[in-house]
Amino acid sequence: MKKKIRMALLFLGIVSIICPGIKGNAEVKDNGIWQDGSKAEVEIKFKEAEVPIVPEPPIYEPPYSIIPPQKPKGILPHTGELLTSFIIMLTGLSILIILIGISNLKRVYYTEILE
Repeated sequence: MKKKIRMALLFLGIVSIICPGIKGNAEVKDNGIWQDGSKAEVEIKFKEAEVPIVPEPPIYEPPYSIIPPQKPKGILPHTGELLTSFIIMLTGLSILIILIGISNLKRVYYTEILE
């Protein structure tokens, strides 16, 4: 129980440090009288935050290029592009298989020599 209370107090302390709150001023209108105990009309005014004016950053215009950048068309690639990517993928896969085979052959060769 004490641990929960300590954790709650620690949490409230951290929150009060991080978020100190908004400061405001209370002003009594002219027709309100506090000394008589009568009801007074009270206005609460908060200070308005001063927002700094940030100039808009300049628009970057890249230098003119011969080949304009391609925008996505939202369509599937053509057959030639698909075949090219498939051939590149098969080439990479075959190189990977060859490297794994070479490493396995080395391991078999060295184990037979050591026996």
